[in-house]
Amino acid sequence: PEEVSAEVLKRMLADAKARLSEAALEGSDDGEFCIPRAVVTVPAYFTQRQCDATERAGQLAGLEKVKLLKEPEAAALAYGLEKL
Repeated sequence: PEEVSAEVLKRMLADAKARLSEAALEGSDDGEFCIPRAVVTVPAYFTQRQCDATERAGQLAGLEKVKLLKEPEAAALAYGLEKL
């Protein structure tokens, strides 16, 4: 399962890099984007074992650090950011 999750994360990273590179080209920056870290949301019911597996998947995908955030916490943060 970790390997499958890693492949999904790799694809998401590739898509993010492509979009960021497009935006940079429009802004006259010619750099290739490197994404060394990520925040990944996980369901609230995930066990510690599942969270550890998700972190390992991030490492397999090439991320040096993965911060996990439970989905209810992510929703609360997003709600709070909208209020700013």
